Amino acid sequence: MNAVTSLQDPADEARRRKIEARAKALERSRTQGPSDIPAVGSVHFDLGGKRFAMEARYVHELVPMRWTTHLPRAPRFVIGLYDLRGQVFPVFDLQVLLAPTTGASLVANWGIVCGQHRPEFLIATSGMATIAPDVPQPVAPAETDASAGWIRGIAGDGTIIVDGAALVTDRQLFLEDQKNTSQGGGKEKGQ
Repeated sequence: MNAVTSLQDPADEARRRKIEARAKALERSRTQGPSDIPAVGSVHFDLGGKRFAMEARYVHELVPMRWTTHLPRAPRFVIGLYDLRGQVFPVFDLQVLLAPTTGASLVANWGIVCGQHRPEFLIATSGMATIAPDVPQPVAPAETDASAGWIRGIAGDGTIIVDGAALVTDRQLFLEDQKNTSQGGGKEKGQ
């Protein structure tokens, strides 16, 4: 584009510069990757009347839970599938994993989209999650079932601290593994 053309239509030149700046910023963000971004803050959410917190680096977004599709023969902690802008993700009720003997199911109003480098699954929560500038530190061990290896402990205010790295790599949350272990008999135990 020459100087005469840009003088004739300054709006086009400004638009072009804006698009180029956005493209450069996008390219920088792609080359840095999520692992280069330090953990800043935590996301706090409610499950069954208890307050939880997880490092913000493992949370991609918060979404209202409008519709989920039931997944037949799924484990009890799987609420269903959620369509997030054309991508389908499983929705988990961590309350069932934390207290498997209780019959109460969570009324999911919000979903926390979690993953290590990209969205992988949703955690159902009963209320809108909040963001805090720091990550709470445990002052006491958690009093939960040993199967929840992603609970780090309890903060001074009673908040249960979730280890995001352990949660996103927990094999219980890999539905492919669940499918492989249940293919032998056709139906899962208890059905």
